Amino acid sequence: MFDEQKLNPVNELERIRALAVAAGYLSTTGKEATLLYELVDLVGEIARKALEHEGVL
Repeated sequence: MFDEQKLNPVNELERIRALAVAAGYLSTTGKEATLLYELVDLVGEIARKALEHEGVL
């Protein structure tokens, strides 16, 4: 199916994304939460582009 080597960077990005989401629950200000959710979106976009580049999507 998928080559696991090709997906490893995407898995790592998903871990970063999960940590950013978790940090969002711990943030104390609206600005921090906004920045974290922007980071989550950015990580998702990078993962999507990586998959497109590898021909998975």
